[in-house]
Amino acid sequence: MSVGLQHFERIALIDIAPERPERTIVCLHGFDGHVAQWKRQLTHFSDENRVIAVGLRGHSISGRCPGPFTTPQLLAD
Repeated sequence: MSVGLQHFERIALIDIAPERPERTIVCLHGFDGHVAQWKRQLTHFSDENRVIAVGLRGHSISGRCPGPFTTPQLLAD
């Protein structure tokens, strides 16, 4: 899934949840990672929890946009 944002094209997002999740777990990769690296964690934890993996701007299938990126920009995403 990709989510449109005003300041650039899109951001990759994986959101998996059972009907009544116990908690929400958010997975954020580092600056050399990508959203798909969380496959094992998504599979393991999604039986009982909502698990969200977010791809940082400019990484993998998230929208390409001119950098460099600042910490405040990444936080706003």
